Amino acid sequence: MSSLDSSEQLKDWLLVVLLDAFDRDLITLDDRYRVVASSRVPHTPTNGQWLYAFDGRKIALPGSDESTWPNLDFIHYHNDCVFERCT
Repeated sequence: MSSLDSSEQLKDWLLVVLLDAFDRDLITLDDRYRVVASSRVPHTPTNGQWLYAFDGRKIALPGSDESTWPNLDFIHYHNDCVFERCT
C-alpha cells in the first residue's frame, strides 16, 4: 500500500467519524462552515484528540461552486431544531 493510499484511507475514516458525530449531535457547523462541538460532550483527553481538535476549524468545501456546498438552510435547521436539543 502506498502512502497516498494510507492518506486517502485516513481521510475517508475521518469523514465517517465526523459524519457520525454530526448525526449523533456531537458536532454541527456554523454559518462559516466551521465545526462546533457540543457543550454536552465532556472535555477529556480522548475527546480533545478526536472531537475538540476540530472545534472552530473550517471544513474543506468542494471547490468554488457554492451550489455543491452543504446547504445552509439544512445547517440552520440542524442547529435550531436538533443540535443540543435531544434528551
